Amino acid sequence: MIEALDSLSDTASRLEAVNCIEWEGERLIGHNTDGDGLLASLRAQGVEPSGSRVVVLGAGGAARAAVLALGGAGAAEVLVLNRSPERGRAAAALVPGARSVSLTGDPGTSPRRWPMRTCSSTPHPWEWPKATPRRCRAKPCIPDSSSAT
Repeated sequence: MIEALDSLSDTASRLEAVNCIEWEGERLIGHNTDGDGLLASLRAQGVEPSGSRVVVLGAGGAARAAVLALGGAGAAEVLVLNRSPERGRAAAALVPGARSVSLTGDPGTSPRRWPMRTCSSTPHPWEWPKATPRRCRAKPCIPDSSSAT
């Protein structure tokens, strides 16, 4: 798709991903609006990314857009959690100072070394209001800040 376009916005160029095409006269310009949408959604909920410590789960297209947008919005720390170490590092490289952690058991970063807690069946605040409570069957979960030791 990108090859068929006349030009890319700065963001689309950095992400090497396009999700919106603009006609400008006879020219086609590719944009990536994922990061802008994330920032608008956060701010609509009263969350200002500037100065925040954030974790991005995954390193695919939308996650990379989130990393770039959050870093550009002044997040104090951006951490990328991903299964593939290479993709996680590539996503973190979009923002100076961002870092990645592999979920594959790389030495020192294996999830089994993280503090664990038991899940509850109560939906988290960010889940849809009408979400059906999930059943965890006492499997360990990544902790929230209140349960870390």
